[in-house]
Amino acid sequence: MIRLLLLATVLVLSGCISSPGTISAVQEECCGDVPTNTYQNFLIDAQHIPAFLGPIIVSNFSVAMAQKGYQPESAAPSDLTIVLRFSKEHDAIMIEEQSKDTFSESIGPGANVSFMAIISIEIFDNSPNLIWKGRVERFHDVGHGEYMHTGNASIAFYDAFLRALESFPDNDNFIPAQ
Repeated sequence: MIRLLLLATVLVLSGCISSPGTISAVQEECCGDVPTNTYQNFLIDAQHIPAFLGPIIVSNFSVAMAQKGYQPESAAPSDLTIVLRFSKEHDAIMIEEQSKDTFSESIGPGANVSFMAIISIEIFDNSPNLIWKGRVERFHDVGHGEYMHTGNASIAFYDAFLRALESFPDNDNFIPAQ
């Protein structure tokens, strides 16, 4: 069952990211104003992200934060801890479960799997107080034989993370290494 779920997730996510900008970015209202020029680095805590998707998400989020002037840390302590959490919500009018070919643990010919894939983003300071919250999401409708175009997925995630982080302040104190 776990292999079936993992394979379905791979197929569903893989077939749907075909062009940049296809991932929605949402900045959630929470937590008040983020103090500027207080933080310099961050540590990412990736939770429940499928193994094939983890490196794409973590690396592109790290690049988006670096674009804003923050430096990634590989271990604690850090000024910020960023929790990236994968979840999915199924569409109410999905094709019934019987459409999956459970014998081969794949999506059967003619069958589709539909769901909303969500990467929630929570940024905590070292108190640890939640100081910022947002998410990126994409509706997936994947059929038999579709696969993920990793280059396109990487570009789409980077773009979505930049859009989601628009309200998070830049680190104006950052001086790039020479």
